[in-house]
Amino acid sequence: MKKIFTGIIIIVSSFLFYDIYNKYQTTHEDNLYGIDSINNKFNNIVTFEQTNYENNKDFINDLSTLADKYKVTVVKSDFDEKREIYNYYIYSHENIHDLCDIIVDKDIDFGDLKQKKYYSNLDKNKNAISLFSMGKNIFLNIKPISYLYNNHDVVGDYYFSGNNKMISSFLKELDIKYPIKRNEKMEIDEHESDNNHVSINMTMFVICAIVFLLIIIGWITKNKKTHMIYFLNGVSVIEIVKDLYLKTFLLGMIFSVLVPVVLFVCFVENINVFTNKMIFSLFVISLLEIVSLIVILIIMTIYLSIHFKLDGLYGNKSLKIFLNINYIAKLIFMLLLMPLIVQYNQILINDFQNLQYVKSNYQGIEDYINIYTMDYHYQDFNYSLNDVFDGKLNSSIQEYQYYYDLLEKNGAISFMWQPFRENVDEYIVNYQYLKQFPMIDISGKKLNINLETDQCFVLVPESLKDIDIQQFLQERNMKLEKVVINNEQPHLRNLDASSCEETNDKAILFVYGKYYQRKERNSYINIYIKKTIHQVDKIVKGSRFEGTLKWYSLDDYIKQTELRSPYYIFKNTIITLLTVLLIIMILYENYCFYIKLNMKKVMVKKIMGLNRWDIFKNLYLELLVCYLPVLVLCREYLLVPVLFLLFDGLLHIYVTYYIYNVKTVYYLKGGS
Repeated sequence: MKKIFTGIIIIVSSFLFYDIYNKYQTTHEDNLYGIDSINNKFNNIVTFEQTNYENNKDFINDLSTLADKYKVTVVKSDFDEKREIYNYYIYSHENIHDLCDIIVDKDIDFGDLKQKKYYSNLDKNKNAISLFSMGKNIFLNIKPISYLYNNHDVVGDYYFSGNNKMISSFLKELDIKYPIKRNEKMEIDEHESDNNHVSINMTMFVICAIVFLLIIIGWITKNKKTHMIYFLNGVSVIEIVKDLYLKTFLLGMIFSVLVPVVLFVCFVENINVFTNKMIFSLFVISLLEIVSLIVILIIMTIYLSIHFKLDGLYGNKSLKIFLNINYIAKLIFMLLLMPLIVQYNQILINDFQNLQYVKSNYQGIEDYINIYTMDYHYQDFNYSLNDVFDGKLNSSIQEYQYYYDLLEKNGAISFMWQPFRENVDEYIVNYQYLKQFPMIDISGKKLNINLETDQCFVLVPESLKDIDIQQFLQERNMKLEKVVINNEQPHLRNLDASSCEETNDKAILFVYGKYYQRKERNSYINIYIKKTIHQVDKIVKGSRFEGTLKWYSLDDYIKQTELRSPYYIFKNTIITLLTVLLIIMILYENYCFYIKLNMKKVMVKKIMGLNRWDIFKNLYLELLVCYLPVLVLCREYLLVPVLFLLFDGLLHIYVTYYIYNVKTVYYLKGGS
């Protein structure tokens, strides 16, 4: 029982460490995005409109000059949703350690507009200096503000820190030349500021305390006969507690401190401002564990002093209570640990499977990059409903058309998905798509249609050959031609390789001819081009898009997924430790509780002529009742709990087989 108690201490300490560590990671990840990432230093936000982009070099230079004049730190933050990267652009003479919760080997002067170096935990090039970010699945770039030269991201929200009066003067002077759309003072709510501290999950602590109490009650119940023998021999309660429990409790106190320390050294390693909050939380939780153990020890002593009965010498009732308490403790642990084990194993398996799928579909599309330069920064906010009625074109759409045509002439393909009807999708593509991914006609030959035209084509599978194509009109007076194609060929090459290819019996392909003049381009269409990034830069060199393009490639996806995998494994290590401890608990439970404690009871029932089912049916019923709520709780992903059920069930079968086949007379004589 001492080993079980020590094992429970290790499991509970590990679990509480994981809970604090997970809260710490989540808090840090939340704080990386937005104003909270800079330690709540920034208390002013202003928004600059799109007009600043036309002269953004002058804007950045003026911004830096005024920042020097008023000793203000400037930060522009941006989240690249496609690549899932947080970008920060900073102008400051402060040390980066005073601004961000990051650890770096080299310092960068963010007050130098000629500075080309920047911090990144993703990019690997001569200008990128690697950084350590506590959010291990967060991709982060921290760049000098000069990276906003010729960059559409110059538009948006800026954050400032410094003396409030100086900031006010700074913004007032800046507003003369560059109109500020919005100027507000950030107010940090007390509850929000609490999120910057790693707090203790008291619910989790109470649950673990309940498990402790159950184990202690079971331990006292099991030792009831021993207590009575000690009492009858005149041994004091203090001596009983010292002899039977004190050493184990002291060992538990040592482990309640040692386990978090070892796990912290293994998994956190680095110390900074933010980890200090985690250390404090771990200190508090270890102190609570020690205090709880001392209180429980005192309560045990008082209980033994005032409560004892001679029926403890018989032990039958005590054994039954002890086994029931063990069963309840096991059920609580299963309900507590199994969802975590399931969740993170599922993440790891899904992430690995997705990565393998991408790599297996990599050949043939590895040279494509997805260019996605249009987002909310580039919309024409002055374009109104009256302009639509007057026939005026949206300036951002005109800008996009120029950009799209420039890339299309150089081989860019595009497609946009939209639902057509149940189980059938429509994909709108340009003529370059068919040139690079040709279709097959119903005779099995390569589809031969003239794309050098101003009309459009609707490619339909044989199963939909009678469909009315007029319902696919994108604009009035559009010339449409129906083309029936083979049902079985791969229809859409998914250039992200992140999901299975469609076949053309499930989709309709709408193709624009080369010379069709579209009145409006959809600024959210996917554009792919089979060029390297440097070649794309050459295409747009000298245009308004120079230096503004954002792209995403399969290489980026694979790189990010591979970088995330160690994080999930890292995070999963604690879950793995808990899993191993749970397995050890199951093994020891079967050995100690069922073999050691039930053996004589089973032997007596065998002598009475009961068969194997009558003897062990309650044991199997308890097993099912224990796992049933676990299976219900984890019903969306049953593999892991079912494996545990099979493992525990096979162990039960072996144990019952072993017990039943032990020679009855040999055991009753004292054999083992």
